[in-house]
Amino acid sequence: MKKILALTDFSEDAMHALEYACNFANNFNAQEIVVLNTYEIIPLYDTGETAALSISLQQAEELESQRKIELEKLLGSVKPKLDQGIKISSHLSNTNLVDAVNDVCLSHNIDLVVMGIKVKDELEQVLLGSHVHRAIEKIERPVLVVPANADITIPDKVILVTNFYESHNKTALERLKLYLRKLNAPVVIMHKLVKAEKRTEIEKLAVELVEHLKEFNPQLHIINNEQQLAENVNQLAQNQNASLVISLHKKRGFFSRIFHKSTSKYLAWHSRVPLLVLHFE
Repeated sequence: MKKILALTDFSEDAMHALEYACNFANNFNAQEIVVLNTYEIIPLYDTGETAALSISLQQAEELESQRKIELEKLLGSVKPKLDQGIKISSHLSNTNLVDAVNDVCLSHNIDLVVMGIKVKDELEQVLLGSHVHRAIEKIERPVLVVPANADITIPDKVILVTNFYESHNKTALERLKLYLRKLNAPVVIMHKLVKAEKRTEIEKLAVELVEHLKEFNPQLHIINNEQQLAENVNQLAQNQNASLVISLHKKRGFFSRIFHKSTSKYLAWHSRVPLLVLHFE
């Protein structure tokens, strides 16, 4: 986790996520934080007059200038929060959020993307009007989603939410182990049974995963109740005093179940626990 990308729209929630990222950087010997702000201006072609396009371009230039100033102010306020030797820089992009994030991740060799959650009525809303689900589907680096009310702390216990099938993927396991070693925190493995699953089969897979993760002395919780998954995650996090939830994400995989509309609002808006999503093919 040498280089961290933090997304901002200059809101309080974005600032909270950035402060979380700074604390993360200080404790894991990061080298740099890059702060990204994105915007999109669509030129006005509909009148067919050059004046309309000229006005639009002028507005775009003014917006870009204003945001550059805001980014410089933001960096000035955040830099004192970083340990000596950690660099902080900014990037402004006139494109959509996902494309901008992936471009910066590639050009700056980013290891982790940090984003905050805005409190809104609609489900799955995140910075810059995008959706949590779409962002995580398309962003090509691990993503840390920080709720607005999450404590700024280093995780001292981690909950791994898994369906066991995806967590037996070799690539996913190695990436998971890499992060768990860096976090150096106890691990609680959680799985919620669904109607189509046989408990005996799930327990067999669970034992195999526990063996794979034995260096972390994991606890195992297989849950079978009528509560929604998000409620189970929050309750377990509270009971275990866990400060981070990890999900292994394959496209159209288990993560989609976690952020189903019936569960995402409770998990995202009411949990004090950030969510780390690790991707694999």
